[in-house]
Amino acid sequence: MKNLVLSFLFIALTSCGQASAPSPETSEEIEAAKIVESNTEIRLKVDGMVCAVGCAGVIQEAIAAAEGVGECRVDFEQGRALVAYDSLQTSSAEIISVIEELADGQYSASHI
Repeated sequence: MKNLVLSFLFIALTSCGQASAPSPETSEEIEAAKIVESNTEIRLKVDGMVCAVGCAGVIQEAIAAAEGVGECRVDFEQGRALVAYDSLQTSSAEIISVIEELADGQYSASHI
């Protein structure tokens, strides 16, 4: 009886894996696609950052997660951000808004 239950469990688990969807693209392929779609680049001055990890890291993650952004780098020491994005999906004003809405308005951003 125990062998029957184990056999059934094995068949159930292995058959579910065979019906799965095709594997998603690798993260490199996704990043490459995002960069290819980026057709506009802006440089921003970012004020209000007090640390490289907590502030610059949070800002970089928020911008990178925004719709239409292909690449983002925030430099804490220089107080700047470089953002590549698809101008058909977002705008520089929307990217600035993402920054300024973080941490209850602690940060401000402007074009360089």
